[in-house]
Amino acid sequence: MLSFVPEEMFSFTWSAPPKFPRARAERTWVVVELESLAPATTRLRLRHLGFAEQAAAHPGDAKEWQEVRAYFTSAWPRVLGALTERFAAPAPAPAR
Repeated sequence: MLSFVPEEMFSFTWSAPPKFPRARAERTWVVVELESLAPATTRLRLRHLGFAEQAAAHPGDAKEWQEVRAYFTSAWPRVLGALTERFAAPAPAPAR
């Protein structure tokens, strides 16, 4: 964990999947911000940072870093969708 503000924000380092071995040896940063919208509703904003910085620091691996960024651009929406499903309030039972 890099930082934590209760009920507001947390951040942590993250690594690439094993199929990207050179990038996996390095780390990027994920920042998650939480905003209460209603008693049972929270907006979550996820930012995944560090791809450009890692590509600049490792120019020979720049193409791999582009692929890693594309991978997470596709993966995070699925992860957030699964979280939404998991924590969504159950639908009310139909009236009889």
